[in-house]
Amino acid sequence: QNNVAASLGELGRHQEALAMQQDVMEAMRQVLGPRHPGTLTTQNNVAASLGEVGRHQEALAMKQEVLEAMREVLGPRHPHTLTAQNNVAFSLAQIGRHQEAL
Repeated sequence: QNNVAASLGELGRHQEALAMQQDVMEAMRQVLGPRHPGTLTTQNNVAASLGEVGRHQEALAMKQEVLEAMREVLGPRHPHTLTAQNNVAFSLAQIGRHQEAL
């Protein structure tokens, strides 16, 4: 389903992609737990989709949540953590908070 959601997003069907990714995230939380790296990656995908549908504040909040969890679970220098940090910076820039994004 996650791949289907990604394909929907690539086709510009962002609302459908968001709904599907939210379903996947909830299933992963139930099966793997909320702090599992796979769940966190899926949560980051949901955050990206929130940004795609213009819900930038929600996207930023979710990306910050993912970053904090990644730091705790994987450590501050893990590649997934660094990607999450980059995603937060991108969201900050999208909403005009450029200084914080640096």
